[in-house]
Amino acid sequence: MKRRSRWGVSLLVVLGALVGLRLALPWILEDYVNRQLAALEGYWGQVEDVDVALWRGAYQIQGVQIEKENKQDGNR
Repeated sequence: MKRRSRWGVSLLVVLGALVGLRLALPWILEDYVNRQLAALEGYWGQVEDVDVALWRGAYQIQGVQIEKENKQDGNR
């Protein structure tokens, strides 16, 4: 295999991995945020969606629900 084609294949693999990571990033962040909310003792919470705009360094969280649990019986 020529040196030029190795670089081309390597570049395509790296670009493909970056595009795949970018497409999966909203689901990864949503799962992370929901796990952090689940770890809060005395509270229950979840988010429905996380949108990411990498080019401007922004994110948007939609459908946030946070409730304080009842200490007497552990229910919301």
